Amino acid sequence: MIIQNDEASLKGSVPVFDGRYWQSLVLTAGSNVTVTVSASAITIASSGGTGSPGGTTGQVQYNEAGAFGGFDMSGDATLVSSTGVITVSKTGGVAFATSATTDTTNASNISSGTLPAAQLPHPSASTLGGIESYVAVSHQWINAISNSGVPSSTQPAFTDISGTATGAQGGTGVANTGSTITIGGNVAFSGAYTFTATLSNNTSVTFPTSGTLLGTGAAVTVAQGGTGAATLTANALLVGNGTSAIAGAADISQGANNQLNLASIATPGTQVEGDIWTDATQKCITLFDGSTTSADCLNVYRSGMIFSQITPVTVTATGSSTLISTTGAVGKVALPAGFLNVAGRILRFRIGGVGTTSGSPGNVYLFAKLGTNVIATGPSGQGFSVSRTNCTWQLVADIQTQSTGSSGTLNTISAMIQGTAPSGANAVINTNAALGNGTAAGTVAPQTPVTLDLTAAYTFDCQINMSAASSTNSITAQYATLEVIG
Repeated sequence: MIIQNDEASLKGSVPVFDGRYWQSLVLTAGSNVTVTVSASAITIASSGGTGSPGGTTGQVQYNEAGAFGGFDMSGDATLVSSTGVITVSKTGGVAFATSATTDTTNASNISSGTLPAAQLPHPSASTLGGIESYVAVSHQWINAISNSGVPSSTQPAFTDISGTATGAQGGTGVANTGSTITIGGNVAFSGAYTFTATLSNNTSVTFPTSGTLLGTGAAVTVAQGGTGAATLTANALLVGNGTSAIAGAADISQGANNQLNLASIATPGTQVEGDIWTDATQKCITLFDGSTTSADCLNVYRSGMIFSQITPVTVTATGSSTLISTTGAVGKVALPAGFLNVAGRILRFRIGGVGTTSGSPGNVYLFAKLGTNVIATGPSGQGFSVSRTNCTWQLVADIQTQSTGSSGTLNTISAMIQGTAPSGANAVINTNAALGNGTAAGTVAPQTPVTLDLTAAYTFDCQINMSAASSTNSITAQYATLEVIG
């Protein structure tokens, strides 16, 4: 190898074979590099620093007066030497704010603070947005907010207001929907008084041109068509004797359905012909009548029907069966508590119909009951008449109260009446089957009144007992009535 040295330019050359010829290449020393040629070597060296790293392992290298130096990251930055990653989390020793590492142009990343107006979206019918403030205008309300967030106001009309105006607000305090209030002229009220008008139906009142209306409790004189009294018994009829003010009759009134009501009173001490009253003792309407002179009149205790059966009842079975039907009947057989607790009162019972018997009809008897209590009966040994066809029959019984109270007594007297038949004999039930006193069906004791609590309520019943069953044995009650006398 031939190397040429040029001390002026520090250049040297080396021979290089290109495959055919030998050529010389010149070595040129760059900045801070020296090339030294000796008899046996070429030395290339650097200048301006040491060739070894400065500091300790993991430190950052820097130029320290032409040599390598090393330092550690500190303060606001840290270095991971294995990865070369430098992290800066502070400035001047103060940690960065959250926004330093957050995209604050994205509103979803903002959780606190105040946004400038330009950052707020406009509102719409379905999304929230910013709106402007609005200075209140007297008597107006906010009626709209535009899509730009600008509110506007208007004054409400009367039709925009709900509810009922109170008296303090100039109203009536009552909802008058569908009603017409018309004042055709001036109305003036003088004085601090309450005015109340309560109308129960369509009402039309014409006031006089002058005068004074009577207040509550004021008496209307007889001359004014009134009673002259401040009060009047409710529903009482007005009576007068021609010389004094009209007054209300204490014991006579008009009922809720315009019926005349006579209150129950004791027998009047002084009576005149034609007097009518409800007698408290006999518990019935009483008429003082019977003669043209009062001295010869009697108290007539009115009687009347309380039940009339119109639906026939036919019995063909053996044993005991009722002959009473309330279907379609007039009145009732249910007697209220104490109805028979009146001395001398008579409950008159009638029942009748037709009967048909076979050749072997067996025995028959009838009996009457109040509730579950037998009070009158026919004897059990009486037989049907043999081979009768549609013969009529009738029973009439008077049941009289002889003494009252919880151990009152009843006495029954009756008669069995035979009627007619289409042909042949007419008796179908023996006349001996009439009712008499008795507390067991079929066992009659006519001489002994029946003891019963007459203060209680009872339902009246009449039953028949037949001992033989036959398709041709039948008794039909075509009617039955109950009447009260006294």
